[in-house]
Amino acid sequence: MICPARLSAPLTSSIVSIVLCGACTPGEDEAGDAAEAETGAEDSEPLFIPPGTRQIPGGEVWRGCLADDGDCDGNEEPGGWVTVSPFFIDIHEATVESYEDCVDDGACGETPDEPDCNATRNDRDDHPINCVSWDNAAAYCAWRGLRLPTEAEWERAARGDELRLYPWGDDPPSCELAVVDGEGCGGSSTQPVGSLREGDSPFRVADMAGNVSEWVSDYYDADYYAASAGAEDPQGPASGSEHGVKGSAFTVPANFPAQRISKRNFASPDSDLRIYGVRCARDF
Repeated sequence: MICPARLSAPLTSSIVSIVLCGACTPGEDEAGDAAEAETGAEDSEPLFIPPGTRQIPGGEVWRGCLADDGDCDGNEEPGGWVTVSPFFIDIHEATVESYEDCVDDGACGETPDEPDCNATRNDRDDHPINCVSWDNAAAYCAWRGLRLPTEAEWERAARGDELRLYPWGDDPPSCELAVVDGEGCGGSSTQPVGSLREGDSPFRVADMAGNVSEWVSDYYDADYYAASAGAEDPQGPASGSEHGVKGSAFTVPANFPAQRISKRNFASPDSDLRIYGVRCARDF
């Protein structure tokens, strides 16, 4: 396996500025603190920051299996560096309330009318929307003027400049770090987005392990990492019948290795299981 020892990743482009914006669910530094960022040139226009997003600096990210990770699946190999341009990503997973606004506007399809789907519950407006197909996830992001993140962008937002197993570091998953299924974790249910900020990624993006799994834009191919080693802004295969899914879900036991950043899942675009949710991104 051609994986380096765990060292900080070199940045290939510098961040213009990191701006903390008003999130879907206010809390800590995200509570109504929308701001303007200057691009660096005296006469330049202010940089538009999509509400509720974090600016992620461009740089190199280790995508896939780490050298000392004994839980890797074959589709996570070979691990290697890829380059990602700056982008924005949602601080939180899309909430029921936000998604239902999209449904009301006629831009998104309704999720299934089933007990495990949060949109059918009256008390879960601040929980992540689940039971979302890839098609509806893409439609939701487009409704907001955004898009789904690529798999490489997702790993960049989750891992940062470090070679870490989980968004929060290398400590094993626990009920304090991720919304997972386990004794003392409150049962097999989602929780309000951003409930466990100790589990944030290095860029302070929440719930990248647990709560709901998240669709990415890429078509899925088990061998794509080998085909795109060293790529700049990899977009995934040109075609396929399934799309990638990243991040574990509330149904996954705390002691199960699915919370690892490198874990790759996939599903058909019309799949709307209770574990599937959405987080959006946008070009810088």
